[in-house]
Amino acid sequence: MYDPKKKLWISDCQEALLMEWAMAPEQQDNPRALFLRASDLLAQKDKVVDAVYEMEKSAKLGCPDAMVAMGQMYEYGCGVARHFRYALDWYEKAAKQGDTRAITYLSKLKKQRRRRQIVIFGSIMIGLGAILMVIMVTGWLGSEGHFKVTVADHTTLQDTTSFASYEEATAKLVERYDDEAVKSGQKPTNRLIVGYDGDELDLTAFPATHVITREGGIVIIQFDNEADAAACFDALSQLEAVRFVEWDEYDNMPSTYTMAYPSTYTGEDYLSWGIAPMQMDELAAYIQQENLNREVTVAVIDSGIEPPSEMQDRIQAGTDYVDGGDGLIDIGGHGTHVSGTILDATRGLDVTVFPVRVFDGITGCSTLTTCQAIEFAMTKQPDVINMSLGGTKNTYSSYEEELILQAVDQGIVVVVAAGNGDENGTPMDTATVTPAYIDACIVVGAIDDQGQIASFSNYGDSVDVVAPGVYVESYGINGEQYATMSGTSMATPHVSALASMLCMIYPEATPVQIEKYIKYYCQNLGDERSYGEGLPLGGMFVEN
Repeated sequence: MYDPKKKLWISDCQEALLMEWAMAPEQQDNPRALFLRASDLLAQKDKVVDAVYEMEKSAKLGCPDAMVAMGQMYEYGCGVARHFRYALDWYEKAAKQGDTRAITYLSKLKKQRRRRQIVIFGSIMIGLGAILMVIMVTGWLGSEGHFKVTVADHTTLQDTTSFASYEEATAKLVERYDDEAVKSGQKPTNRLIVGYDGDELDLTAFPATHVITREGGIVIIQFDNEADAAACFDALSQLEAVRFVEWDEYDNMPSTYTMAYPSTYTGEDYLSWGIAPMQMDELAAYIQQENLNREVTVAVIDSGIEPPSEMQDRIQAGTDYVDGGDGLIDIGGHGTHVSGTILDATRGLDVTVFPVRVFDGITGCSTLTTCQAIEFAMTKQPDVINMSLGGTKNTYSSYEEELILQAVDQGIVVVVAAGNGDENGTPMDTATVTPAYIDACIVVGAIDDQGQIASFSNYGDSVDVVAPGVYVESYGINGEQYATMSGTSMATPHVSALASMLCMIYPEATPVQIEKYIKYYCQNLGDERSYGEGLPLGGMFVEN
């Protein structure tokens, strides 16, 4: 378990014979053995991803020790991003099983929260007049979530008051500090993203070069070197008012691995072979016949779009976080292919897309850029957000999760790729991949034309459905009319297209309801951790 005084994890498996038992093949899925193995890995600070996976698996199998451990991990930021709410959830689960430690930890956390709320409320009531005076004197706007940050003398502090000024400030920061080595993942960004719930954050002890703040308690802290950034990370992780603190990291550009389908339902010629098995043309014909066609918009957070000539009137201008502009450019072809599948699957319907360009087609994108992209997309109020992207390592992001939850609360369906495995293409658990671990998303794996899971498709409890993702044809770039690619990135837009159609049929449905509908009418293909509920069948909505 975690020792707060020593600030390190102490293995719960100190005896050699006990570890030998836990490592035995027959104990592979034993909840107690999973807990002991995970605890030992955390103590060694080795294979953190494996440790988190085994600890969470043990906890979900009902091991109280693992539940308490998960609570500690989230409370102190050990192996995962620090998250107060998740810590409470795990302690509560353990407490319900009668674990005395969990009861104690839960009581402590709740007292801290109540104490903080009382202090804040009392301060507000007692000092309201003084606060109003300060606002008048300093010119503060008093916007919701405003707080004060103090920095060292040599640190440049920029307090942004709008999303546009925040975009501009962070763009200049990235341009100044992120060279090709940083963008390719060879060097760290030396940049932290912080979510802060307090009234005043003192950063004077840290040699940051730049600090950018914005409403909602978001603070971006830039350092010249990794050591200074790491010291700040460790210090902030211990503060109660810190909602989360995480490294701004670049995700890898999604890896990618001519069969026209003439439909008897719509009379259209489709590019993707996935249209037929998902019965999407049958659903499109039904929407047209029943006069349910209405305007639906999909935001595609990707590498941009090079508009195909036959689809130009269905593509809106977006934005570009790589080179500036409207996002209507694509060097690598990934975003064009993804967007093309959405447009291809919804031929004859009033579905449009707009690009939010975060990749340059060669390197990946940082957490900060992805989060800005989500926020920009929300300002355009689309019906669906497609995110055919994600990291290939332990890339939890509380900031990204918060924004996705906000998007879903705003009524936007968020569809994301399960991911294409690690650097070698070996499938990995979605519990370790952002945004695929986030329950609020519809997480999509990939299958081939035989209905078999793709060799690269990630697995995990968060996988909701699968869709065609092997040798999928869509639109190309640089004079190539069409292109064939493989990946969960190619599977995801099939589901985004289906979600778009359901938004037409059920205009008042929430994102949670849309996800429920998609998962209800599926063809079961096998193991839920690989296939989720299976392959969605659009034709079932016509029949039912």
